[in-house]
Amino acid sequence: MISAVLSLCFCGVLFPSLLSSPQDVEARLRGHVYSLAADSMEGRGIRTDGIHSAERYILDQIMAMGLCPLFPWGQSDSFPGPEARPLVNILASLPEDDHTRELVLLTAHYDHLGLTEPDSCGRRVSYNGAHDNASGVAMVLEAARILMYEEVPRRTVGFVFFSGEEEGLWGSRHFAPTMRIRGREVFAVVNVDAVGHLGSGALLTVGLQGQAVLDSLVAGALHEHGIHVERTPRSYASGDHAPFLELGIPAFMITTGPHPLMNSPGDAPETLDYSGMHILTEAVVCLVMDLADLTACLEEPPPPEQIPPPSRGKKARFGIVPDFTFQGEGVRAQAVVPDSPAELAGVQPGDVIRSIGDYHVASLKDLAWALREHDPGTEVVVLLQRGGEQRVLTVTLAAR
Repeated sequence: MISAVLSLCFCGVLFPSLLSSPQDVEARLRGHVYSLAADSMEGRGIRTDGIHSAERYILDQIMAMGLCPLFPWGQSDSFPGPEARPLVNILASLPEDDHTRELVLLTAHYDHLGLTEPDSCGRRVSYNGAHDNASGVAMVLEAARILMYEEVPRRTVGFVFFSGEEEGLWGSRHFAPTMRIRGREVFAVVNVDAVGHLGSGALLTVGLQGQAVLDSLVAGALHEHGIHVERTPRSYASGDHAPFLELGIPAFMITTGPHPLMNSPGDAPETLDYSGMHILTEAVVCLVMDLADLTACLEEPPPPEQIPPPSRGKKARFGIVPDFTFQGEGVRAQAVVPDSPAELAGVQPGDVIRSIGDYHVASLKDLAWALREHDPGTEVVVLLQRGGEQRVLTVTLAAR
C-alpha cells in the first residue's frame, strides 16, 4: 500500500508556468506577511484591535480569490475565547456543489502574542509574529489561490484560519468537534505553523506517529520538491492539528521549527526566507491534491502527548530553542536565546537539559512542567549534558 501511496505524489499543478512566475508567488507571500505582521496589527493579540484587522485582511483575500464558504451559512465562525472574549475562525473552501463530501483541511492560526508590557515610558512594542504565524497564513492563502486552478478532486479542500492558538488552541478546540455535528467528515488535516525559516535546513513534521500511510504520502510529496524532512520523535499536543488527533482524525503539522526570534519583537517580516516559503507552498499544494484524491485509507492516529500550559501567575522563562528532533532523554538546545536566563548562565547550543531544580527532565513535557512550577526570579540548579560531561549551572528564571 505504501508504495502505491508514494506513486501518487505527482500532481498536475499548473504552477508556476501557467499561473505566474516564482517571483510573483514570492511577492504575494511577502505581501501577506508584511501586511499581517505590520506594527498596525498590534501583534494580532486577541485583546487588541489588530486581531480584527487581521481577520478582515484574510476575509478580503479569500473573497477576492473567489473561495466559497466551508458551510452555507458563511465564512466566519464566532465563539467565546478566554474571559468570554469573542474570537473568530475563518472558514473557506474550493468551489463545490456537494456539501456532504469528505474534507481535506489546510489550516493555520492567525493570532499572535499582541503587545509587550509597557516600558518605563509607557511604550509598548508589537510581537509582530512574522514567522509565527503570518508565514503559515501567507502559505495557506497562496496555496488556496493555486488550488483554485486545479481540477475538482474527489474530496472537498477546505481552508481554516484559527484564532486563539497562542492561548491554548481555542480556535481548533472549538472547531474540530463541530465538524461531525455539522455533517462533514474530515479525511485529513494539514496544519501549517511557523514556516518562515527553511533555508538549507529541514522541514519538521509533527504528529505523524502511528500514521504510516500519511507519513509516506507526506515524505513523497516533500521529496519531489527537494525538501529534507525530519520527524519529531513524539507527537505533542501543542499545535492546531492536536484537537483532530484527539478525535482520531488523521492530522499533522509542518514547520521549519522554532527560531531564536520566535515570541520576540524581532520576529519581523524582513527576517523570513520567502524563497523557501515558495518551495514549501508548491509542495503543500501537491500534498493536498494527493490527499484529496487518495483512494487508500488512512490509519486512525494515536492521541498526542499533552504539554501543560504555564500556570496562572507562574510564567517563568528559561530561554532555549528546543531541538524537536532529538530522540534521547532530556531536551537538547538547538539554540539559546540571546540575553535569556539560559545564555546568561552559560547554557550553549547542543547542551541537553536533564533536570531543573527538583524536576527530572526526560522530554519537552517535563521541561514545561518544571518551568510551570517555578516563579519568575527563582534561582534554580540546572543539570545538563555537554558532550561526554555533566555540568551544573545556576539559572535565574525570568518572566515570559
